[in-house]
Amino acid sequence: MIKSKKVQNYWSKRADKKNLICTNDKLLEKYEIKLLTSEIKKNSTVLDIGCGDGTLLKSLHKSKNIKGVGIDFSNSLINLAKKNSKSLDFKCLDMLKINSLKNKLINFDYIISKRAVQNLTSWKNQKYFINQLHYFCNKKTKIILIESSKNSLKNINYYRKKLKLKKIKMPWHNLYLDDQKILKTKFNQIKLVNINEIFSTYYFISRVLNAALSKKINKSPRYNDLLNIIGWLLPQETIKNFSQLKIYKFNKK
Repeated sequence: MIKSKKVQNYWSKRADKKNLICTNDKLLEKYEIKLLTSEIKKNSTVLDIGCGDGTLLKSLHKSKNIKGVGIDFSNSLINLAKKNSKSLDFKCLDMLKINSLKNKLINFDYIISKRAVQNLTSWKNQKYFINQLHYFCNKKTKIILIESSKNSLKNINYYRKKLKLKKIKMPWHNLYLDDQKILKTKFNQIKLVNINEIFSTYYFISRVLNAALSKKINKSPRYNDLLNIIGWLLPQETIKNFSQLKIYKFNKK
């Protein structure tokens, strides 16, 4: 409970940082939103877990005319989300208590998260949360979780070590998903469809190659470095097994 409160305070403080609310890597966020937009059909209903300041839902409403509900445990972020969002519904709620809404919300066409499940810092809580999602599903609901993978981070660090770069550690407020545990777990009334890499080329170039180059020329790497931008322009399947972010898809059983 103490750690949960600490995590909540962390995200509430970021609400004051206008350009750095959800991530320092703004290009990453741009491509995440682009990816999710391509997955979601027009005029559908969407439940966004860990919606932050509502950027994703607002973008989906504008481009796909979706009806959406966003949930986040930071009241500061929800207050930001509610600005200029008359067509969307935002609620302040701990994602571990989402089952309290099971009789109050409709079943959705899509349930999505964007780096939210990883804010639950135990596998027990991550599994508990995923097991609650069936309450908001119909037979055709698609669950799309974009989350960081512990397995891919291990691959990144293997090559960083070869180049004598510092190991990348998970942020203190995160627990990246363990792909093997996800694959082996039988979830409650939903089933895993697949786990896909999405930005592998970018992650290898930015976390390994650009980091090595920056060390060589004695400068701090930046997200908008030219090499990183090239990493986004290349096909993301060019280099495999380094996508720190993966897309975890589930369907209703």
